[in-house]
Amino acid sequence: MDEPAKELSDHAAYEVEAMCVAARRYAEGWNAANGATPAGLPDEVFFLEACLLHARNLYEFLFTEGGRLEPRHVGVHRYDVRAALARFEELQPAGSRIYGQLSTFVVHLTMGRWNATGDVQIHEPVELAGAILTVFEEQVAAVGSNQRLGLGVERGREELEVARQQ
Repeated sequence: MDEPAKELSDHAAYEVEAMCVAARRYAEGWNAANGATPAGLPDEVFFLEACLLHARNLYEFLFTEGGRLEPRHVGVHRYDVRAALARFEELQPAGSRIYGQLSTFVVHLTMGRWNATGDVQIHEPVELAGAILTVFEEQVAAVGSNQRLGLGVERGREELEVARQQ
């Protein structure tokens, strides 16, 4: 693997690990507070937003084409973005709306964030992270046989297992 692909693999693996660590930390605090609203829990809000920010980065990596970091940049050349998106939507029924919600409610400072209805799917970060991790593992890490990406997936899985036990 050439040096740029190695560096990009490290970056993609970091995004996976950071998303999963933030999901675990959110779950730990959320469950310790017995499911109280995160608005009164500044650390949990931070971890929720961190998880969703990394989820958005990975969503763009996995499901969009053109100009951004893509699987082909880390040595995965037999990647089918449509198949990956279909798999994500199978795992996350509201998958097609999640990217817009990640953009509206997390990344951009908009009125939509304060006027949100109850129909928001991004408040379940462990499930969202799990779906993204599954697609990443099935579509990128396994196909690319990239050791660094595989290690990122392994660490991510460990973090989500802890989160699910909270």
